[in-house]
Amino acid sequence: MAIQFRPTVQADYPQICQLFPSPEEMYLIYPSGTFPMTTEQLQAIAQERIDLTSVAIDDRIVGFSNLYNYMPDQLRSLAMLSFIPSKEDRGWARHSLLTC
Repeated sequence: MAIQFRPTVQADYPQICQLFPSPEEMYLIYPSGTFPMTTEQLQAIAQERIDLTSVAIDDRIVGFSNLYNYMPDQLRSLAMLSFIPSKEDRGWARHSLLTC
């Protein structure tokens, strides 16, 4: 089992959409989105934000995050930090916070 934090590619989008299993959870992660998450919404996010990051285990997407409000050496906001429930509590969110 090899974990990778890597740049998101369009081929990841269908799996990322599955990280938002309910309207309530999607609202907590992406309040301006419309449930269900779609690849079109992710494409719009990719146009507005930077450093879209996929967390993958053996090519299966288990997490996702991105940055917005980015101003070099001043401000960066981590957004949409999400993992599938079976992969929570492993310290990966902390890794994401420390490396953004």
